[in-house]
Amino acid sequence: MHLACLTLVLFTHDAPSASTPIPSQSSAQVATAPTREALVELGFAAVSAMPDVPHARNRCRAQESVVQAALELDLPSQAERMALAITDWRRAQALADVALHQARLARTDDARRVLALAEASLVPGTQEWHDERVRAHLAAAHHWLGNADAVARLTQGVGEAEIGAVQVVVASQSSIEQFDGRLELLRATAKNGGFDALKCSLETAVELHRVAGADSERREKIEFLVKSSWEKLPLDVRTGLLRRLAENLIAIDDRSGAERQLDEAQALVDNNHWVAEDHIVQIAAIARLRHAAGQSDRAQRDIAGVLGLFERERERIVDIYRAGALRAVAEAQQSMGESSAALATFGRALDEGLVNPNSRPRADDLAATACAMARCGARPDAALFQRMQLARASLGEPW
Repeated sequence: MHLACLTLVLFTHDAPSASTPIPSQSSAQVATAPTREALVELGFAAVSAMPDVPHARNRCRAQESVVQAALELDLPSQAERMALAITDWRRAQALADVALHQARLARTDDARRVLALAEASLVPGTQEWHDERVRAHLAAAHHWLGNADAVARLTQGVGEAEIGAVQVVVASQSSIEQFDGRLELLRATAKNGGFDALKCSLETAVELHRVAGADSERREKIEFLVKSSWEKLPLDVRTGLLRRLAENLIAIDDRSGAERQLDEAQALVDNNHWVAEDHIVQIAAIARLRHAAGQSDRAQRDIAGVLGLFERERERIVDIYRAGALRAVAEAQQSMGESSAALATFGRALDEGLVNPNSRPRADDLAATACAMARCGARPDAALFQRMQLARASLGEPW
């Protein structure tokens, strides 16, 4: 048995075809009401336009990403409908995530109904890692619903690369009385497991850090575990862990603690080499949290700095990566209350995402921009939304 699976066992002792039309809002509705629902709908329509040959796999992966955006916005009915339009193994995974979302919000009947749809959507004969990933997501939803027998059945043989979907759910349901025992298990996995087990353990530890709440001693133990164990992890994973620690601290109004985590993340960016687009994404994400932690002046300076970096480096950034860098900046600007600047940057991201002559990267970028707007609460005006609709209508050969 994998060590990660052993950890799971110990934790749980405590506790339509591609051509089918996709229902959507009418063009009149979305033209007059560019709401978050309309933005997500537009993004899904964009990626769903990818043809089966040769892009069935790319289409399904992109559709799943839009489902995740809908769930982040608590749009479960929209997410469920979109998940049912996915034609490969990701349909079952996406439906399992919808079920987990509903279960987290105590919508138990809906969770059970969608979970049954997910299990009925299992695709036999998929690659082993596909099967393990789907079973882990199904198990996560079952765990939240208290179905221990189903969890045990579904996680049998699931390896350390996929088991994290369940471990994070287990951690999020932990009581403070369970904290110390679960921390010891995470320490053991981080010390003795491989790369996947290490990454999974530290991501789970960050969730346990949130559970610790105002208990500073327990939080510090988690922070020490994360930073003393992450040497084998890539820099972007480390900065992501630090940002999540900072988010936990902002949630309990520990601004000085959050600033310390963000300063460490900033040092990892400043003291290492990053290509320009990744540097911009990293600093923008940190700036968004600095503003939330009360460092608004610093956040504004950093956003101005990365916008200048984009202008200087634009020609050296591959065209398919430019929009992603700008989206990160726009999301930060919106979170900082600079709505006009955010919409201008989103508009620039839309334009940069249309530079490539092939429709597949344009569809991916359009969906990502639409979903980013929805997630951060940016409301495009009629002119910008019309440009987005025209971008959707322009998708076609060559893909």
